[in-house]
Amino acid sequence: MYILQTPLTKDDPTELDDLKPDIKIESETSNFFKVLKEVKIYDTQMEEEYARMSKTSTFNYVLKVKPGVDHAFMCLCAVFFNSVVKNE
Repeated sequence: MYILQTPLTKDDPTELDDLKPDIKIESETSNFFKVLKEVKIYDTQMEEEYARMSKTSTFNYVLKVKPGVDHAFMCLCAVFFNSVVKNE
């Protein structure tokens, strides 16, 4: 996930090749069937964990967000991650 200061358009000459993501979402699977066990959302620059999502049952997850972190943004990241995983 890249957080850019200005919106990019198709005519924007900004080079994206050297950009590094500000936020990274990593998942851990628990078995051969690649069932999601845990997901971490963290800052790639400071290597600081912002939130952790863990599976509690077949269709339920718990999102734990570190104090001082934007909860709504972390929820958005979790929903985004879930939709990407379901589309694969």
